[in-house]
Amino acid sequence: MSEDRTKKIREKNYHTPPSDDFKDVLISTGSIVAECSYCERVYFCNPKFTSFEYDIDEYENYLKSAKEEPDKYIEVFEDGISCGWIDNVEGPLNCKCNIFGRYELFLVNERDKIITFFKNTVVKEFEKAKKSKELFEELSGEKLTSNRRRVILVKDKGKGKFRQIENRSRIYGEQKNGKERV
Repeated sequence: MSEDRTKKIREKNYHTPPSDDFKDVLISTGSIVAECSYCERVYFCNPKFTSFEYDIDEYENYLKSAKEEPDKYIEVFEDGISCGWIDNVEGPLNCKCNIFGRYELFLVNERDKIITFFKNTVVKEFEKAKKSKELFEELSGEKLTSNRRRVILVKDKGKGKFRQIENRSRIYGEQKNGKERV
């Protein structure tokens, strides 16, 4: 593929806004004032469109700043601004820098590598957990079952063999109501 074609595809995709599904995952708050921590743009709602109130002179200060720096201070004519958070970037989901669209594009374009990474990580973590479980059982004389119940191995007197006592309460190997919990 030619460099020009690749550049055009990247630039086109670079400006693709985040999908509604991705926004639903990211949304963490809503506000009448929001700053993008990536590009430092500040979005503020027009008070005629929102039920929330600004502090004294706060809205006028934002309007003044918007006149001085129109690309940094942006007035929004909606009830609120939906904000999201990913990778230590917080800001309006529809910010002009499109940081959330770029994150989504990255995740979608690299999903095969990401899935492979997670599969490999899960397998390694499972093996570590399995070894830890075996070591725990060996050292403690207790057996952990897959249904998260603890089974205590008790050595029978005289026989030299272990038998299992299933423990469903906080009492480990003790008697409850005069009966041993088996």
